[in-house]
Amino acid sequence: MSAATSPSGLFQFSVEKAYIVRYLIPISCAALQTVSTFLSRLVKKGFLNMYRKGRYCYYQPLVSKEDFWRATMEESAKFFTKGDLGELACCLCDDMLDAKDIEKLKKKLNEHS
Repeated sequence: MSAATSPSGLFQFSVEKAYIVRYLIPISCAALQTVSTFLSRLVKKGFLNMYRKGRYCYYQPLVSKEDFWRATMEESAKFFTKGDLGELACCLCDDMLDAKDIEKLKKKLNEHS
């Protein structure tokens, strides 16, 4: 099994796995269009850079993973809680976080106090 690296050097994948995904697992045109739409929106928002090489499109990240998640959470907070990040955190604490997650959150909040 040979390995390949993306042009940005951030993502590695095995050629055999890529072959399985591309040729053995059927992907509908609708699914491909959905992925294409999602990636084009990330390009428009400035998270990805897209360039073509022949028939193929290649995507490179323009922001770090942390910056992407921060922007995503801010957008979610604007949509669900009118920009109130504290309210969003409270909603997460009430419904989704277990005791271990809440302890992590407390430590993080204490670091910033």
